[in-house]
Amino acid sequence: MGSRGESDQKASSQPSTTPVEEERMKRLENLKIALHKVQKERDELRRILADYPGKNLNDRNKFESEMLMMQHEEVMTDMKKMSEQINTALVKCKNLTLENDWYCRSFCPLLTECFELKNNAQRAWNEYKGLLRDQIALEESIKETTRFCGDTSMKIRVISSLRYDE
Repeated sequence: MGSRGESDQKASSQPSTTPVEEERMKRLENLKIALHKVQKERDELRRILADYPGKNLNDRNKFESEMLMMQHEEVMTDMKKMSEQINTALVKCKNLTLENDWYCRSFCPLLTECFELKNNAQRAWNEYKGLLRDQIALEESIKETTRFCGDTSMKIRVISSLRYDE
């Protein structure tokens, strides 16, 4: 699960930053400040050594060489750590990509089925409303037909009774 590191690398070219990127940027700034501080200390030590003319030039060179070696080792250690962090981030990115693919394969069919069910429910609801309108129209038609039949039946009885009376 390490897609975050790769996305962090990609996002560094984008204006928005993630908390991980911000943390890395802060760490980089702190390292720059520490490097600048070490360089100032080195320069100060060089000035101090220059003030001691009795010291052997070889001692000065040896001291400066040791200082440079220490700085080089620190930088190399930091670079190794950064390389390890990048590799870890790439592994996480790969794992997250695999996990995302799994979710897509697992849940996309479910989403499709959900949309189909929703559409079927909407169609059924619309059909229900149409049938309800038809039922209401039929009930009104039945009432009207019943009333018409009742009126007609009355008229037939009246006519029949008139004919019967004649």
